[in-house]
Amino acid sequence: MTGLVVGDRVFGSTITGAFSEYVTVAAEALRPVPEGVALTAAAGFWVAHATAYHALRSVAEVQPGDKVVVLGAAGGVGLAAVELAVALGAEVIAAASSPEKLALCRERGATHTIDYSVTDLRDGIRECAPDGADVVLDPVGGPLAERALRATKWGGRFITLGFASGEIPRIPLNLVLLKGPIIKGFEIRTFAQYAPQEAARDERELLELLASGKVAPHISAEYPLERAAEALRFVADRKATGKVLIIA
Repeated sequence: MTGLVVGDRVFGSTITGAFSEYVTVAAEALRPVPEGVALTAAAGFWVAHATAYHALRSVAEVQPGDKVVVLGAAGGVGLAAVELAVALGAEVIAAASSPEKLALCRERGATHTIDYSVTDLRDGIRECAPDGADVVLDPVGGPLAERALRATKWGGRFITLGFASGEIPRIPLNLVLLKGPIIKGFEIRTFAQYAPQEAARDERELLELLASGKVAPHISAEYPLERAAEALRFVADRKATGKVLIIA
């Protein structure tokens, strides 16, 4: 990033130190806030939406008409993936743990929703996509991963983004043998290093989507810096949807 001057509106990310009034980051980690976009929206946008967009666009290579399953669909990355998959022309099957969370997913464009607290995930996906899902995005892990993988079509793409459940799944390889899925992982900190051209393209497209108003973060709560512990508890108690902001 070049050409920055004092007073420019910018947003960015840092691995540590963001819970503070001031932080020093590399210029390359900053991007201009598009005109008309609020600073709070920019603050809640980049990490979750960039993770979701890279995973959809470059890793899963989502095409218009693909049936895309998003697990943990009301979380930060999940909800971003719902609206970005819709923007890419996909038919989205959003899976989450409550009717309230699924209602939010429908507001963001999901065609189908599955409450996996009361419905078997594999059966729910198969009901929405009888021939199987083209793509699964999984930031949750745990036992849901295998159930979702079983509901992919032959040669479907399964993308693991993390393990919010706290449990790393163990996928039986006979399932991979029989269904022929493509299983990939994505980690945002190394993506630009190993796929710089795709990363640059995705960033340009993502900023255009933000500037156009086609996508925006859902911010479910804002806390002042002195209440950061409350914000973390709000997330840990699984009350958050989309993003939670801590504002200095």
